[in-house]
Amino acid sequence: MSLQIYHQNVTDIVLSEVYGSLSPERQADMDRKRFENDKKLSAGAGLLLRYAFKDAGISEDFPVIEKNLFGKPYLRDYPDIHFNISHSGKYVFLAVSDKEVGCDVEEIKPFRDFNSSRLAIAEHFFSEGEVRAINGTPELSEKNLLFYKIWTMKESFIKAKGGGLSIPLDSFDVLSGEGTEGAVFQNHELSEGYVFTTCELKNGQD
Repeated sequence: MSLQIYHQNVTDIVLSEVYGSLSPERQADMDRKRFENDKKLSAGAGLLLRYAFKDAGISEDFPVIEKNLFGKPYLRDYPDIHFNISHSGKYVFLAVSDKEVGCDVEEIKPFRDFNSSRLAIAEHFFSEGEVRAINGTPELSEKNLLFYKIWTMKESFIKAKGGGLSIPLDSFDVLSGEGTEGAVFQNHELSEGYVFTTCELKNGQD
């Protein structure tokens, strides 16, 4: 199975119309959420999962989803089908692959004073090489975009590895590849101001 990407703008989801078609676990997740957009994002994730699993040849309406010790979801009865979900703003993205996969989407938010905001985050969480790359980008909009590309690459790598916060963000460099050997990234810049990145683990990484 090659990498498959699914996405949905949840703006027009009518919760009352889709609620009954979702798994009991997804319904419970929606019920716990306070804000309507968060409920829509959860519903959108559930709808994408149903569609993608059918697309992958799973006949069950609601295959059992469990989580590892670090919270990464996986299909209990289909070990060769891997998936990962991310959402931001009004979009939900889902990546499905026969390899360990992670994904991350972020809405690009402009910052007038980049040096005191995003750069501070980068200096705390990014590798020295990644920070140098950001500092070496003169145009503010390009600097901001590079920040989001690096951030989504790092998040997608950690999610593919399934190690959660046990993997420090500054312990690897997604630009040079140091510490990410065997990882294959795909960056997508969306026209509506979002960055989406997938990471697949090759060469037997897990």
